[in-house]
Amino acid sequence: MTREIGMWYNVGMRAKIVRSIFLVAIAAAAQQLHAAPPAFAKGADLSWVTELESRGFRWNSTAGEEMECFALMKSIGFNAVRLRVWVDPQGGWNSGEDLAKKARRAAKLKLPVMLDFHYSDSWADPGKQFKPASWAGLDRAALLKEIGEHTAKVLKEVKATGAEIAWVQVGNEVRPGLLWDANAELSGALYDVKSAGRTVAAANRANFVAFLNAGAKAVRRNCPRAKIIVHCDHGDKWGDLAGVLDAAKKVDYDIFGVSLYPKEDWGSAVKACAANLERVKREYGKSTMVCEFGMPTHPFDPARDATSALLSAMRRTKGCSGVFYWEPESFPEAHGYKLGACTAKGMTVTPSPALAPFAAK
Repeated sequence: MTREIGMWYNVGMRAKIVRSIFLVAIAAAAQQLHAAPPAFAKGADLSWVTELESRGFRWNSTAGEEMECFALMKSIGFNAVRLRVWVDPQGGWNSGEDLAKKARRAAKLKLPVMLDFHYSDSWADPGKQFKPASWAGLDRAALLKEIGEHTAKVLKEVKATGAEIAWVQVGNEVRPGLLWDANAELSGALYDVKSAGRTVAAANRANFVAFLNAGAKAVRRNCPRAKIIVHCDHGDKWGDLAGVLDAAKKVDYDIFGVSLYPKEDWGSAVKACAANLERVKREYGKSTMVCEFGMPTHPFDPARDATSALLSAMRRTKGCSGVFYWEPESFPEAHGYKLGACTAKGMTVTPSPALAPFAAK
């Protein structure tokens, strides 16, 4: 009897061991299916791609080989993708559906994704932070609910594509706040904004915190591994950064992200940005990232040198986890935007030398 018990015990133990090994293997395989965030992100915001493709544009490598745009950028040296999302955009570009199409491409190439929530039907930036039309007139409680539900819905849709959501921006360049309203009780502005003598947005710092936290809460619930980013423009201007940092002290986030768009005097801008991000880490305890970068790429040499200097400086900056180039696949003929890093001949688009620094390890 004792021998039989021992035999069954050994069989049971072997089964448990095999089961444990199987579960570990499954977990490891699942992890490999996702794109683990790089220690230092060399990212590209490629949100314009689907719109440009609909107009007939295609991308070639510098060797003349036609390549899918995400694959081309990865071959250059980019290791992450940033994609923006609007609530109900006219034409459908940057909608949840359009976002999912681009996220699938990132998933296929195992490129981790940063999602950039504008919480608007169109561009949200320092000059405009307008509510989606469908959110206009909602009371504060309903607004908080919409922010959370919209954020959660988009996150679930992107996760369903297989993309690894590594970072999530709750708001875009929120120096003036977000979800503006002339009624202070319903506004998330950080200061009063006036135009033609009338109030466009009334300040309400408490709402600013509450609105960002509503998005952050949805991220924590649906993508617990993702890093939450609060994003401000003017990475080289400490006063502007400090205003958002102070206002966001009660916001649940991990990374303070900045934009940097230098011109001729790019050396001083890069130096100032690096010093500012060091100060963010030292005084506020937050990691940092350059979420948007761009500069005139004609001629190419200054843009290439500035990009190289920025990447090197950010690698040396304590707490900085990456640099994202804003719409490098673009070119002046596309939207009149002159800070893209490609050139177009007819409908064929080719990377410029400005992107060469991203090839460096």
